[in-house]
Amino acid sequence: MAPAFGQEPESKPSKSDDWTFTLGAGAAYSPDYEGSNDYDIKPLPLVEVSWRDVVKIGSLSGPPSVSFKFLEVQGPKPKDRLKFTASLGYLGGVIKMITMHSWG
Repeated sequence: MAPAFGQEPESKPSKSDDWTFTLGAGAAYSPDYEGSNDYDIKPLPLVEVSWRDVVKIGSLSGPPSVSFKFLEVQGPKPKDRLKFTASLGYLGGVIKMITMHSWG
């Protein structure tokens, strides 16, 4: 059925909009060990796969991790959102569970 005059047509998200892939490259400049005067530059691959901005797997925003957005609350302004995310990441040989929130 066609929309009435002045009405926007309903749009259904396509399956290709569900997934987002991001690739990039970076570099780390760090000492060989703590207290060392010898520094190395190492390449860092930046990769992230996201499904509907709910589940993310990658290293784009920090160490390699899997994160899941489990709650999003709309604020008083259209762009204001409070997001709660849980992440499981790998850093320095240790797997860590991180729960965080962000506003904006």
